[in-house]
Amino acid sequence: MYIDVVERPISFYPSMVMAILERRKRNTRRIVNRLRGFGKITEFGPSTTPGYDWEFRDRRGCRNSIDNRSLVEKYCPYGKVGDLLWVRECHVETSIPGDCVYYAGFTDRRGDFWASISRDPRGVRWRPSIHMPRRYARILLRIAQIRAERLQDITEEDAFAEGIDTEGDAYVRAEHARLGGIAVVPAIAAFADLWDRINADRGYPWERNDLIWVITFEIASYSEGVK
Repeated sequence: MYIDVVERPISFYPSMVMAILERRKRNTRRIVNRLRGFGKITEFGPSTTPGYDWEFRDRRGCRNSIDNRSLVEKYCPYGKVGDLLWVRECHVETSIPGDCVYYAGFTDRRGDFWASISRDPRGVRWRPSIHMPRRYARILLRIAQIRAERLQDITEEDAFAEGIDTEGDAYVRAEHARLGGIAVVPAIAAFADLWDRINADRGYPWERNDLIWVITFEIASYSEGVK
């Protein structure tokens, strides 16, 4: 039983939405650059103060130290274990009131496939995930675990839990082609490529090895029509 459960939005790229729908994705990694109660922070890292695990500078420039338990139970901006995350997606509204088509899968809220949109998705005025209202959310996730670690500490198992598909991933296919189709491409390498495609332009490339949130989730519910 969860007490005081809170819902918060979280955005995913279309490929990651599909990985959730296909039951391949159960983890997400996010940069530690905000904390609940503090807002934007900088210089987040291991603490040098005895009895504390982490330290950071808040928006006033003041240095703060906290223990790991408080970090994951009180300050994670995505919530705490047991809280719910409703998934924001790239979408477009239809002429049917209360309905939309999702870029991930080109299906609407009833699960019907829109072939006309899938044939020419670039001709559609898609709304970015950040602008999706709660009423259109078809996926609800429950947080099962939260921890903080270095980005490059990810394991092969964790990379698969991030939704990496070593058969269908575009980076993996390109590496197979470059190396004559005989290479075994680690899931970590594919995840690093995915991470850079999403985060490098935001100032958080893989090579920086930033501290990140690792959020493990389980599916709480789907909208009608989602298989």
